[in-house]
Amino acid sequence: MQYRQNGTQPHLHRKSSAPRAARPQSGAAAFGPRPYIAAPHARRRKRRGRSLRLLIFSAMCLCLAAFGIAATRPPLPTAVSSIVYPLDLGGAWDADTETALHALAARRPEVQPMLDDPAAWPADVAALLARNEEALDFVLAYPSLAGAAAPDTVEEAQKGIFPALLQWDTRWGAVRYAGSILALSGCGPTTLSIAVCGLTGRSEWTPAAIAEWAQSRGYATESGTSWRLLRSGCEHFGIRAEELSLSEAAVLCALEAGSPVICSVRPGDFTTVGHFIILTGTQDGLIRLVDPNSPARTAVLWEWDRLAPQIKNLWAYTAV
Repeated sequence: MQYRQNGTQPHLHRKSSAPRAARPQSGAAAFGPRPYIAAPHARRRKRRGRSLRLLIFSAMCLCLAAFGIAATRPPLPTAVSSIVYPLDLGGAWDADTETALHALAARRPEVQPMLDDPAAWPADVAALLARNEEALDFVLAYPSLAGAAAPDTVEEAQKGIFPALLQWDTRWGAVRYAGSILALSGCGPTTLSIAVCGLTGRSEWTPAAIAEWAQSRGYATESGTSWRLLRSGCEHFGIRAEELSLSEAAVLCALEAGSPVICSVRPGDFTTVGHFIILTGTQDGLIRLVDPNSPARTAVLWEWDRLAPQIKNLWAYTAV
């Protein structure tokens, strides 16, 4: 232990860590100017200051990162603005429709009032009957249905059973949708309603209710229903979609697990333009389905090899 020799208060001097040969030999030179060593409380304040600056810097980085993510994130499907398309059901009947209805009236006299007063039936509604006699009751009743309110529930709704709903059912077929009416362009909302009824048992999501919601969220276009409604919009109704590969194994696995499969189909057995159908189960190695535009096609069991070439995309559904 050594002490200063300059008359000041002595204090402890640490031994030098330099090699012995380099140490000063004696006298005041051995006690040269000492580096400043902060007091313990001062060192603590500096450490706290550094920690605070680091914390503020980290918080700023997190805020900037969050802002960047929010700025680049695509909008949620439900944020899409709604577009109300004007109702367009055609003008005067074309020659093919008139010819077909004259032939039908020869067998079904109840069609004659349409020929006597064609202005009461828009061209697109009359054409529906010309190509699909199954829609006879709806088409004949159309003048009294236009503008009428749809019921609030699906009477057939029961968990575990997928009802064979029709888009041109008189209960909701005349409801406006996508610039047309459900009878003509409502296969998407109708198949989705079938899935909701069977998976959840909820009856309030009628084809009309789903159509109204879909239009308010921008899922309806002038060409019909957007696939986004089937992929993600469906979660609003309590069911979740999983897009499937176009393979028999994937479809049969879903159906045997109780998951219905909605298919977007191209022209073929079900449509001349585009259409949605829903596969609901299997029977004797064949597939049961609901075609919302045809009870006759719904009553038939289908082979996968017949369906597959007509399917553009497909989704399996489960309850949330």
